[in-house]
Amino acid sequence: MAPRENYRRYDSVEEHTRTSMHRFPIDPRAEAADCLVILAGDDPGRRIYLEGDVVLGRGKDCDAIVSDQGISRRHALVGRNTDGHYYVRDLDSRNGVRVNGHRVKEAVLEFGDEIALGEQTVLALARRERFEDHLLVAQKMQALGQLAGGVAHDFNNILGALFANVTFLGTKHHDTETAQCLEEMEAAVRRAIDLTRQLSGFGRRTTSEHRSIRLHELIREGVDLLRRTLPRNVAITTEIPDDLLVIGDTSRLLQVAMNLCINAKDAMPRGGTLTISADAVEVTQETKQLQPGPYVRVTFADTGLGIDPVTLARIFEPFFTTKPRGQGTGLGLATVQAILRDHNGSIEARSEVGKGTEFIIHLPSAESARESTFVGPRPELSMSGGITGLVLVADDDPLVRTAITRVLSRDGADVVTATDGAEALRRYAERAAELRLIVLDLDMPRIDGAEVLKVLRSFECDLPVVIVSGHTDPARTKEVKALGISEFLPKPFDARSLLGAVKRHLRRQ
Repeated sequence: MAPRENYRRYDSVEEHTRTSMHRFPIDPRAEAADCLVILAGDDPGRRIYLEGDVVLGRGKDCDAIVSDQGISRRHALVGRNTDGHYYVRDLDSRNGVRVNGHRVKEAVLEFGDEIALGEQTVLALARRERFEDHLLVAQKMQALGQLAGGVAHDFNNILGALFANVTFLGTKHHDTETAQCLEEMEAAVRRAIDLTRQLSGFGRRTTSEHRSIRLHELIREGVDLLRRTLPRNVAITTEIPDDLLVIGDTSRLLQVAMNLCINAKDAMPRGGTLTISADAVEVTQETKQLQPGPYVRVTFADTGLGIDPVTLARIFEPFFTTKPRGQGTGLGLATVQAILRDHNGSIEARSEVGKGTEFIIHLPSAESARESTFVGPRPELSMSGGITGLVLVADDDPLVRTAITRVLSRDGADVVTATDGAEALRRYAERAAELRLIVLDLDMPRIDGAEVLKVLRSFECDLPVVIVSGHTDPARTKEVKALGISEFLPKPFDARSLLGAVKRHLRRQ
């Protein structure tokens, strides 16, 4: 994500959407030519016209160059056979080609089919008139994603101050009622953080952190988030063993669970029951979606209206929806399928009209020894002292700056603060001989954290530097890590995480 000074503020979503759409003027060839339209990737809305065989890839000799590091130099060919049907052929790519979620070597295409290449890029085969609908929706989603990213940045700073202060107070001794209030406040902040992470990742590429997750805690978190908005006539029951662990990114898998729960709620307009169950299974033979190995199978079964066979065959198609116009984008289940594919998992649907629907997902299983989950009990960390020396804290948000200072000072550190990158460099010049560690916000006005770090390293400064940021853009994260930081601490963070990062790297006097 770009630094905040590069954001343009818009008065409304509609203004932002109209402005973004001007990037893609309609090409006269679109009146006659069929095309591939990029639905997801670095350039959503781009058209690739099919006026002959088209080789897709990153190489300069390809007919259509696609910017995605997960795509091979010559990844796939899209052409037309003698019967007039389009087809796609995998050119021995390293990450394969998927059509509507199924990996293929070669497949005949129908208009509307989704073609996934590499890690991020999804295209659709479209006629001109159908393409225009896809284009407008893709551009609107991109514009909303840019707007959501800017809003999420401000939320991250607000939540960061709340999170650090609430967990700081939680380390003190309180009466029972006050302690319970603080625990409830922390639980609410944690839920808000996960929602903000989803908002931040909406419509833009983010860094996924795959780790072991205790499934029943993940599902419980999702169900708790939804109970406030579900109608009273919709009940959710869970049947998930405590010892089941899966490998994945917590926020993205929480999005999967919530999307499937919302989908079930919509399928039960007169009320009903959603049952979420799970068990461990072993896949012994390779399928189009799964490699052999241990998996956790999770079933979302509702007692709703059910789905007819024609609709059931299309429910994972992007932009396909049975909801009235304006009430659905048709991206919910397509997003779920994309997330599970990125997790080396799968999803399938079973349904009969009048007998409800089951969504069955498979996720790679994890061993309990590898568990490291965000969801669940709070980690404990002593805050009774242990830090010595001077720490420079540079952050442009006064609430975050004050919270960091309070936590570190309580544990014994002396703290000097800076409100932007230029002031951080001045404070370093004044106190270089005394400093033992620097906590540096990545996005600040005038001079950002990355530039400050470059200047410090040019001075041959080898102090430990902990970067804090609410942004998860992979390229920017990689850039600052290459400058030799000690740790990257995502915002919002609690007092324990902050202290842990500082204690790991602070040089003792």
